[in-house]
Amino acid sequence: MASEAVQANANPRRLSVGIIGAGVIGLSCAEELSRRGARVCLYEANAPGRGASWVAAGMIAPAFETAAEAGQHRKLAELCFQSAEMWPEFADRLETDAGREIGYVPGPSLAIAMNDPQAQRLSEIACSLKQSSVKHQVLTAHDVRCLEPAVAETCRLGLRLHSDGQVDNREVVGALLTILHARPHVSLRTGAGVSDPEVLLSEHDAVLCTAGWQTTTLMNAFKPIEPIGGQLLALSQAKGAPRHTIRSDHVYIAPKADRIVVGASVEPGQVLNGVDETVLSALEAAAVSICPALSEAKRLEAWAGVRPGTSDHAPLLGKVGRRSIYVASGHYRNGILLAPITARYLANLILENGRCDLADAFSPNRFMSQAL
Repeated sequence: MASEAVQANANPRRLSVGIIGAGVIGLSCAEELSRRGARVCLYEANAPGRGASWVAAGMIAPAFETAAEAGQHRKLAELCFQSAEMWPEFADRLETDAGREIGYVPGPSLAIAMNDPQAQRLSEIACSLKQSSVKHQVLTAHDVRCLEPAVAETCRLGLRLHSDGQVDNREVVGALLTILHARPHVSLRTGAGVSDPEVLLSEHDAVLCTAGWQTTTLMNAFKPIEPIGGQLLALSQAKGAPRHTIRSDHVYIAPKADRIVVGASVEPGQVLNGVDETVLSALEAAAVSICPALSEAKRLEAWAGVRPGTSDHAPLLGKVGRRSIYVASGHYRNGILLAPITARYLANLILENGRCDLADAFSPNRFMSQAL
């Protein structure tokens, strides 16, 4: 098995934690744990940060993702809003420690309706937000176009979501890797697939699995996570392109410094190995119908990825069974959003056995068929 070790220090006085998976969740947990004194080793079968974390749009959207969403975990909205509140400090720390910008935009974003069913959906979201006292504004079509002239004249209705922003997910991955490479008590083993987390307990005091949808293959009695495929594309900047992040039904348009990300398909049960031009063309056409100026943009890139989903759309956070094995996975579309709170909670739990009622509500035990 090929591996590449990056700056390891076997200080026996430090608690040693092995982390399976070097996506944004694994990297964020490694940053938090190592900053608080743990010795950390990340195990990644592929290139770090190049899975679901790379093929994403960096959405930080607690309001749009959780308002009036049927079947979701009853505390998911609370978890998402608390993590969104942590993002300004988290972004500042990453930029300061890594010496690079990560494109964090705290908001607001716009959710718009282009037809009657979408308008009904926005009205439901607005009602849900009003009941929870989340700051938002209902906008007429005229209001929307005044705020964002790029939106088509066929817009029917809009919401201004003050809590919902975005970040450049690829810059976040790069910043985390820069920070971790500079810490002498952190090591990263690439090409190092792990088939059984318990094997790592011979090397570490605790093991944390952040392997996304592949968590189910690593932990045989642990089957609540399913793969959900998604396809996205990136367009070039174009004259008259939108300045705001825009959501409309299942489509989002996320302007970055060097590209405009358009997504995303939702394909349950699919582990995608490539893109489908039919799907991409439909996404691109939808984006152009929302913002006509994008018809002049060139397609820069297209990609497919796999999100880790659960039946209640919420992550699994906490200890699994009686041994020192922990899991942080199943974040679905909210991996970037939930990175700060996931890292803090798992570090508290592993280093101090610290717990809180909110995070405990996302214990993996709610799905466990048997103890490991």
